[in-house]
Amino acid sequence: MIRYIFLLFLVIPKILISQIVVPHTLYKQFNGQFDYTIIGNTHNNSDNWQPSPPPPCTMQTSSSATLSLLPSQNIVGAYLIWSGIGTGVGTNITLNGNNITPDFVNSINVVPPTYIARPYFSAVKDITSYVQSFGNGNYQITNFDLNPIISNYCSNAIYFGGWNIIVVYSNSTLPNKQLNIYDGFQFAWIFISSSINFPISNLNVTDTTSAKMTSIVYNGSPNLYINESILFNGDTLSNPQSPPNNPFNGTNSFSGSNSSWNMDVDTYSISDSLNVGDTSALIVVNSVAMRFISTIITSIPSELPDAT
Repeated sequence: MIRYIFLLFLVIPKILISQIVVPHTLYKQFNGQFDYTIIGNTHNNSDNWQPSPPPPCTMQTSSSATLSLLPSQNIVGAYLIWSGIGTGVGTNITLNGNNITPDFVNSINVVPPTYIARPYFSAVKDITSYVQSFGNGNYQITNFDLNPIISNYCSNAIYFGGWNIIVVYSNSTLPNKQLNIYDGFQFAWIFISSSINFPISNLNVTDTTSAKMTSIVYNGSPNLYINESILFNGDTLSNPQSPPNNPFNGTNSFSGSNSSWNMDVDTYSISDSLNVGDTSALIVVNSVAMRFISTIITSIPSELPDAT
């Protein structure tokens, strides 16, 4: 089913813009000796805003990524998330030859100044049992073809497609943590709002050592970025791949790739942005160019009774 949360109309002089926003909410939580990794791939062939000549307006229809866990890392959860242009209706994909129907789809519809509606989506599927059975190896996504609808997105070069599998695992050598996965679909853009503020809750911070956050963001660019940043509780985040003024630059903290075109999977330290006793936090994304914020993951040291 498609989760349409609410419709907001904003009136800008001579421009009527509508949007559907899917706020971020807690999707999964793990308390105990857990950690996570992410595998996936972009379907963009190059940065949409690369220097001349402009790239052809087309995307790949298949790609793969490899999962490689240690024997001591036991899979307890696995979630396939794919996103791109269109409403997401009828965009079932294939994983290693298995047809995947989403558990739910987040869909937003942006009407820019050209008045041509351009929907975007993110879809989620719990594939825990499959990944537990398949284990390490190559995960191949096929039948992910968004090219039949790409023509409406070529003129402004705001098209993307990509997928990720979040794999949560247990390990008896890990310290106790609270691992939260937040699902939603929002965007920052100067024609609507160049700053998006959204809270995350259900935190239980008993220690801040090695606390981290991963964000999955689409439509980033290393060539086009203006007034861009991501903040956690007021602190600007960055890492060696993602500078503070261009965090959405097509990089992946798990694979080390600097060519994950129009899809960022970035992990940041948030140890200095939390306090013991915190139960919530505020994330702020700023960007003049359009950026789509999908999944957020937090991993924070936490001691809870009867960890599950």
